[in-house]
Amino acid sequence: MGHHSTDKVLPGLQRRGVNIGETPQIGLGGDVDGGMFKGKVMESAVPQPTLTIMLADSRADIKQQSYNASVDPTQEDQWPASRHNRRTNLMFCDGHSESAFRKDVVNVGPKTSVWNPRWNADNRWHPPGATPSMASADKIDQ
Repeated sequence: MGHHSTDKVLPGLQRRGVNIGETPQIGLGGDVDGGMFKGKVMESAVPQPTLTIMLADSRADIKQQSYNASVDPTQEDQWPASRHNRRTNLMFCDGHSESAFRKDVVNVGPKTSVWNPRWNADNRWHPPGATPSMASADKIDQ
C-alpha cells in the first residue's frame, strides 16, 4: 500500500502572524500575492488549530484602500474591526469562533500576551515586527 498524505493546503488568507518578515512565515497567509509571499501553508504547520486565528473582522477604510482585507495585529491600519461593542469576532482553524476585545487581541508585544501565539501558525510567541500604540485599540470603529 502506498502512503497518501492527508495534509491539506490552508486557504490563502491575509493573516500575517506577528512578523511578516520571518522565514518560514509564521502567519497563515502573509502577503498572499506580493513580494513577501513565502508559499502555501499546510495543515501540518498548525499544531494547535483550536488556538490559531484563521479569520477576523476586517475594517473597510474609505480613506486608505490598500489593506482593507488584511488583518495584522501589529499595524493599526490593519487591526481587526471593533464594531461589536469594542469586540472583534475571530474564527479559529478548528472552525470555532470567539468574540474578544480588540485591545486585548492586538496587544501582542508583551511576552505575557496570550494573543501573540494565537496569531502564529506554530502557536508560539514571536517578537512582533512592529509595536503600534495601544491608544486607539479600545476605540469603536464606525
